[in-house]
Amino acid sequence: MHSPSPNEIYHTLLDTEAPLGEVFQAVEAWKLLLAEQIGEADKMAENDDVQSQAGVAINVYEAFLCLTDCIRTAGFVRGLAAAVHEAQARFPGECIRILYAGCGPYAALFQPLTSLFSEQEIAVTLIEINSETISMAQKTVEVFGWESYVDGWVEQDLLTWTNLGKPYHVAVTETMQKALVKEGQILNSQHLVTFLCPHGLLVPQEVRITAATTAPEGSPGAKEVSPHLWLSPLADVFKLNLDTVPGFSFPYEYSLDMDKSMVSELEVYLLTEVRVFEDHILHWGDSCLTYPVKVLNGMIPSPSASSIVFRLGPKEHPHWQVGAAS
Repeated sequence: MHSPSPNEIYHTLLDTEAPLGEVFQAVEAWKLLLAEQIGEADKMAENDDVQSQAGVAINVYEAFLCLTDCIRTAGFVRGLAAAVHEAQARFPGECIRILYAGCGPYAALFQPLTSLFSEQEIAVTLIEINSETISMAQKTVEVFGWESYVDGWVEQDLLTWTNLGKPYHVAVTETMQKALVKEGQILNSQHLVTFLCPHGLLVPQEVRITAATTAPEGSPGAKEVSPHLWLSPLADVFKLNLDTVPGFSFPYEYSLDMDKSMVSELEVYLLTEVRVFEDHILHWGDSCLTYPVKVLNGMIPSPSASSIVFRLGPKEHPHWQVGAAS
């Protein structure tokens, strides 16, 4: 049986026309290749999360599991590649400097770039707070001979790091869970953008959190986001992008005005959409990052309520609290 080479794996992941079955097979082959060449992430480390100033930095094993979400992996791989191509168009003739925060045990989003760009075209700085994780990432780069692509390694909490070198053209972090809870995507993004040059690019380009309520099957405007669960959007409660992130602060609050007769009976979910870059999007229900999260389960003991309030915080362990407001 033929074992695909790294470049064959990357080609499939980067191919927007590749059938989902081929993408799944490529991810499985990638996992086997990394296990053989670098070693498997230790399942015994699954309780070894690290608390950062921005939120929880997940352990090396959970970071490895993120790779197995094939739609998520392909979406980020393709989106980052598209962002680098856009950076080349914006900054012609320059070596594109990439800042990759939370690189994980295999620096997975960086790897496919080596099949598209030379070390004269891109240079990457990799940041990781977890010592075991960054050791595996460094071994990955050494084993595959990518040292000439790497501008630097930083084992540090991103929020305590200061860039003393040139600004970056692209900043990328995938330090998130569905609905932007627990991990540090928001504050990590906020810190990353301070290191971008003018017209630099943030990846993902936007994360959008939408409140939705249950709807009858086939209702106009509703979508089946998981088997037999149809949701109708109410409003976007939060957007994380280059425009919103500089002024963000915890705790965050969004108030949604509602008809009083509806507020006490709603089942409310939060839906996540990740626009990695341009048309490379993880839609509702595509990935573990975008599965619906139920935040309000029917009755609220407040007959006078006229709105629903969505609160996100604290910064060390962000989560949503949702309730009625009079």
